[in-house]
Amino acid sequence: MSLIGDFAKGFLAMTVPIWVLNIVTLVILGYAWIGLLFFLILLIPISMMIHMFSRRKKNGRERVNIVERVKHILISLHGVSFACWVFDVGTTYYVIDILGVAAEQNPLGWPLGAIGVSVFHVPALAFTYLLLFKIKQRISLLTAILITVLSLNIGSMNLIAGFQNFSFFPHSVSLTVEAYYRLLFAVIAVDFIYAIAFAKFKIMDEIKPI
Repeated sequence: MSLIGDFAKGFLAMTVPIWVLNIVTLVILGYAWIGLLFFLILLIPISMMIHMFSRRKKNGRERVNIVERVKHILISLHGVSFACWVFDVGTTYYVIDILGVAAEQNPLGWPLGAIGVSVFHVPALAFTYLLLFKIKQRISLLTAILITVLSLNIGSMNLIAGFQNFSFFPHSVSLTVEAYYRLLFAVIAVDFIYAIAFAKFKIMDEIKPI
């Protein structure tokens, strides 16, 4: 599996449970129509997961040693952390730009505060990849584990912030028409990003290593 493939597996493994939990919460609270709207976000990620598992079943389980498996898991965990960051950014956009009921606590403000966190995730992923697959030393594996743990810690804070932001959804039923359109546009934008990622992943997944 390529770097993009491992990263996508972790990203999807976190994205789908997050939105399933949010949709179930909305349905339980009696806002099924909002849950249905956000179900649109899941369509492409679920399609990606089905594609991945179908290819895995067709090609059979790849046999790798324990060290190689740990390397791929570490890359996937960076995808998990990044999914938490995306969830935080999306819900922050909602409460700040659509509802106007919150403000960014980061001194950089919004949206620079969100971009600032991505400045960590991208180099962390790149450095982890270099340590695991280019340098290939024992100390490199330990360093990569520490970087991944730090990334997951930041991702957990993003996840908590995202759920706090999402708590405003049940209390925002009486949105204006303009706010509804902006919310729908945000959902479509997320799906568009997922569609591009899916196309990129499919292309990379079909390229045979030399």
